[in-house]
Amino acid sequence: MSPETAGFMLALYSILGLPVGLVVPFAVVRMPRPLPIAILFVVTFSAGYGGIIFAPMTSAAVWVAIAGLGQGAYSFAFTMINKRARTQTGSGVLSGFAQGVGYTLASLGPFLFGLLHQPGDHWLPSFGMLGAWLLVLTVGALMINRPRELEDAFPGETARHSTEQDTDAVPGSSCSQSRHHLR
Repeated sequence: MSPETAGFMLALYSILGLPVGLVVPFAVVRMPRPLPIAILFVVTFSAGYGGIIFAPMTSAAVWVAIAGLGQGAYSFAFTMINKRARTQTGSGVLSGFAQGVGYTLASLGPFLFGLLHQPGDHWLPSFGMLGAWLLVLTVGALMINRPRELEDAFPGETARHSTEQDTDAVPGSSCSQSRHHLR
């Protein structure tokens, strides 16, 4: 593949993530258990990456486009953080954990992808790593789709650290309005 074609594929992958990322939050907040959306992202990533590794030259743009649609998983994750926390404190704790772990693991991705490719000059081990990450994504999707909120796991702690603003008692505040919108 020429550098120009590779650049086009990267642009296609990136551009397709934008509309999906904008639509996903609206769909997620309207569903009590949005597991089908999460599974859709796992399927699109799997199909796209599978096509790229096993049939790269037959329809590369199609496989890249399918994988690009899976990027909505990012918006899904951030929306679920707010959907699975009742208070600002809960959202902050869940967001801090998810982003801390997520970005740490994501920072290793490009390095490991290249490292796995180098020994035999084969892409299969690198894409195998992506498959392993998809298993992690699937487990995370199953866990986050349980109908419960973070504060339910720590009822005493939440009561002690709750503030008036956390309980959405500030009338007219943007946080209060957004929390009611998410319910």
